[in-house]
Amino acid sequence: MDREVPKNKKDHLVPACIIGNFSKYRDLQNGGRNNKVVVKIKGKDKTFETRAENTLYAKGEYDSVIDDLYGRRVTDGLWDEYESDLPALVDAFESNSFLPWEMYINTLVPYVASLFVRDQGYTQWVNSQMNNLMGVIATPETIQFNRQVFYSDTKLDILVYSIDILFDEEGRFILPDRGISFFDASYDYWRSDRFVAYSDKSLNGSKVWLTKSNGCLTPPSYLIPLSSKVVVKLTPREFLYASPKGDNIPVRYINITDQIIKVEISNFGTESFVYKKAVDYLNEGLAQGARRTMIAAEGETLNTLDFYDISDEDFIGNKLGMTALIRGKRGDSATEILKFYKNFKENAGYSMVAKNGECLLRVLNVRSHIKPTASTLNSHGMDNLYPFSMYRSFISNMRV
Repeated sequence: MDREVPKNKKDHLVPACIIGNFSKYRDLQNGGRNNKVVVKIKGKDKTFETRAENTLYAKGEYDSVIDDLYGRRVTDGLWDEYESDLPALVDAFESNSFLPWEMYINTLVPYVASLFVRDQGYTQWVNSQMNNLMGVIATPETIQFNRQVFYSDTKLDILVYSIDILFDEEGRFILPDRGISFFDASYDYWRSDRFVAYSDKSLNGSKVWLTKSNGCLTPPSYLIPLSSKVVVKLTPREFLYASPKGDNIPVRYINITDQIIKVEISNFGTESFVYKKAVDYLNEGLAQGARRTMIAAEGETLNTLDFYDISDEDFIGNKLGMTALIRGKRGDSATEILKFYKNFKENAGYSMVAKNGECLLRVLNVRSHIKPTASTLNSHGMDNLYPFSMYRSFISNMRV
């Protein structure tokens, strides 16, 4: 087929139905993309209010001549596999419900993977890579091809992450324009999990490796705000959990509405701390994902936040580029994890968390699949390594 497809259409970098969830008008009829949200632009003194459909978009961001060959918008069409199901996903998390397997694999995984490549920063990153390698600017076709490849690969990367839902009853979470942000492993207050521990008593996910010269070697957690009340936190831990029958994906709910946390500031042995509202701490983490725009339900929330100076090359290449799965064995790792999740009748080699003889969780040790590798740790030398424990005490509720 060779038919010219309309160009320069309004391409939302984050789905308009998600943007509309950061509004105090969500209960009104004809909501979603028509909801009004509060916007803060980098370099501007004042916030302003606009409809969700009128922000976080770029005209023609996903255009290329490939569209004309296929007679449809190819890259934009990738998002069709999950966008219509996003409201149901948000409803499930806002009601602290179970996460069915189908919703996980068909909606959450592709949505998160798409955020790695939907943003304009991804275009700038591809251009910088092409310029560094060949001294040229990437064509739209090269950019869209790379988007499709990275989107497909990232779907596999997402499978190794455990799912936490951070919940605020008052709806104060923000949405950065990239749609995704991160917590450095040494700053993720909710990183560890108490269900499984190592033989040395350290909890699942609590081990963090820092170096005295090159920063953190342990991959970050990713923050995906779905509404002003819900942030999905994807956390790489050594032990992955599955439900007894494989019908749901375990989700840990953490209500931080009134939580005050003790934030430790460590500088390789010298420690101090401050107390913060957990919501404020999380919003500071979310703000790292803002290139030039933040969204919230109330302007007061945005007035307390600053923009971070994180370049596209750093954010795409280093923050999003530091996914947990070891690249060389990504395919094999994903296959094993998928088998673990679904083939619950073949439990040979899997551990279990049980109570009164009843299986509560199935457990898979994925340490050999995730970074940092033993060779990476050895290459830095013990004198340069600084092991750090991210064990913190908080209340959570696991839905299996």
